[in-house]
Amino acid sequence: LALSKVQFAVGLRAIAARNLVLLTDPAMQKGDVELLAKAQKDIDSGMAQLSALTKNPAEASDEERRMLEQLRTLEAAYLPIAEKIGRLATSQQFDAAKASLVKDCMPLLKDVIAHISAFNNVLRTSADANLAAAQAAYTLSKWTMLILSIISLVLGSLIAWWLTRSISRPLKEAVEVARHVSAGDLTSK
Repeated sequence: LALSKVQFAVGLRAIAARNLVLLTDPAMQKGDVELLAKAQKDIDSGMAQLSALTKNPAEASDEERRMLEQLRTLEAAYLPIAEKIGRLATSQQFDAAKASLVKDCMPLLKDVIAHISAFNNVLRTSADANLAAAQAAYTLSKWTMLILSIISLVLGSLIAWWLTRSISRPLKEAVEVARHVSAGDLTSK
């Protein structure tokens, strides 16, 4: 979710920077200046969330942390360019802003987008592996509980049979002795 937030905000920032270059009226640029600032705030927030998620070695792989560091590096290179384009466009230096957009921003933006896509694939692969491990643990637990239940049922039945037999055998013998005594045989034991 955090990476999706960053990805969406990077796209918004790129659109806002492009619009600033295309729009020559400062009043029309105002919305894109605000969008540029909001997108940057969302990128920073998403990066902070990613940092928090990858901080614990038990919860994130080395590859995920490496991908985050590469994204930070790309973002550190891209941010000054986006800010420069915004400054140039809002100061009516459209040719310089357009040149920076085409020469500096576009190639780096492609790298950022490609890296986010690769990072997303790494996270998806990790999530799939975690899901498979959780399903395996669930299956093992289910079978363990089933086997323990069957063993408990069999043991309980054997104990019940043994208890019943230990009570009924002496009673049966007592009844047999009582029959013999009633028949007149007083020597029965």
